[in-house]
Amino acid sequence: MAARFKVALTRGVASSFAKALSRTPSPLSVEHARAQNQRYVQAISKYVSKVVEVPSLDDTPDCCFIEDTAVAVGSTVLLTTPGALSRRAEVSGVEEALRSLKPFVERIVKMEDYHAKADNADATMDGGDVLYTGRHCFVGLSSRTNHHGLEALKELLGPALPGGKESVFGFEVVDDLHLKCVVTHAGNNQLAVNNSDGGRLF
Repeated sequence: MAARFKVALTRGVASSFAKALSRTPSPLSVEHARAQNQRYVQAISKYVSKVVEVPSLDDTPDCCFIEDTAVAVGSTVLLTTPGALSRRAEVSGVEEALRSLKPFVERIVKMEDYHAKADNADATMDGGDVLYTGRHCFVGLSSRTNHHGLEALKELLGPALPGGKESVFGFEVVDDLHLKCVVTHAGNNQLAVNNSDGGRLF
């Protein structure tokens, strides 16, 4: 199958993954997660021309969930400030990898730069709350992404969006961790929505 996208960033499973943040009491298996991660990388390699693996960090159990640290629109990437304090150390390694990816990545903007403005110091965002369809950008307001994070995305990433910041829409996330737990882009101007209370609300 021909590659549709140019490059994908992945990150391996840390040896400390069993301590990762979880909404369920079930124990987490590092071995099982690594096997799943390997299959994921093999699958995604069919759709991209290049896969770049960012080294895992043993002191960041959640680092394999790399999408939460960055949001890409074309060749512009927004580095987020994850909602969980324990995950913010993940961002620097992702930034380092992105800076090595020219011409795929031409511009990097950081949410931490938005923090310098008055009243914006608590802006947080997980990439799992951001769904970009190519036309619109839907942002989930959740326990990890707040209103200031939404405004930061509009200001920092808005110029890269075809419809500008007016094409960014916020939605409350109900009973789920992230927006993309309930909805994803299915192509051809279609969204696939989970048959749940949160999905129906969206």
